Order: sequence, then structure tokens, then C-alpha cells
Amino acid sequence: MRAFTAGAITLGAAALICATALPAAANDASVDLASLPGSAKVHHGTWTDSVDTLKACLGGTGSYTKAVAQIRPADGVGPTFSITDTSVGDGCRSTGNLSIPEDERYILTLTVSGSRLSPARTGSVSFYT
Repeated sequence: MRAFTAGAITLGAAALICATALPAAANDASVDLASLPGSAKVHHGTWTDSVDTLKACLGGTGSYTKAVAQIRPADGVGPTFSITDTSVGDGCRSTGNLSIPEDERYILTLTVSGSRLSPARTGSVSFYT
């Protein structure tokens, strides 16, 4: 029977901790909305985890004049960020790199509004940063 020294056990424990403390994988999230039920989904809100960027896209040529993408912590504790796009069908608007806690559950919400003909439309999804 071979005896293990305290140093060997400590080294083995340190290797196990290092092996399990890897960074979290990137978790992107998106919400896509149509201007009208059953029509093409042309409005988009996205979270790109690898660069911590939030994006809002007001697509199409419909009657909506504003798209707001927002992320907020699912537990309500921590920073909330949003970006607004008012350029109908003319590209998207995005934040720079945002500083948010890693490995936390967030909610991405996209709201399109500003139409005199249609009510505001909202969609959301939860994700981990």
C-alpha cells in the first residue's frame, strides 16, 4: 500500500479546482417580433455574450417607430441596460461593451411601439451571462 503525502493531496486538490473553474461558455440571446401576428419577424433584440453587447433593430417599413431592447437581472438585483433604435429599416443600434456580472440569469426584453395603428408588442427570454 502506498502512502500519500500532504503535498500530493494538496496538489491534486488544486488541479481539480483549476479544472472545474473554467470560464462560462458564451450564452447569446435573441427576441424577434413581427409587426402583425403571422407576419415576418422583422424587429430584433439581441444579447451577444462574448462581447457583452446589447442590440435593438427596428425592421421593415411598418408603422412602428421605436424598438427598445433591455436586459435586467432576473432577481431584480443589479444593473439594467437598454438601447433604442428609431431608424426604421436602416440598420440597428447597439451598446458598447457592457460591464455586467458573469454567470447570472438575465432577462432580455424587446418592445416595439410608436404606432397609431397597432398596440405595442413585447417579447422576452431569459438567459445566463
